Amino acid sequence: MSWASFHVVEVMSSPKYHLKTVGYLAATQSFGPDTDVLMLTTNLLKKVRPAMLTLNPMTDLHTGSNFNS
Repeated sequence: MSWASFHVVEVMSSPKYHLKTVGYLAATQSFGPDTDVLMLTTNLLKKVRPAMLTLNPMTDLHTGSNFNS
């Protein structure tokens, strides 16, 4: 699914919470250590982390652990 990686990042950056969670799910299931957009994803998570912690801390922690491993 490497051809859709950038589209997944676009969905993750959506202002709508339900789309963000779908994007995070797609990223955790399809991104690997050699994914081209991994730097974009890391920067996006750093940017939205404070807002996501107030909405659902478990989603943020789960996503972060999947990207870090």
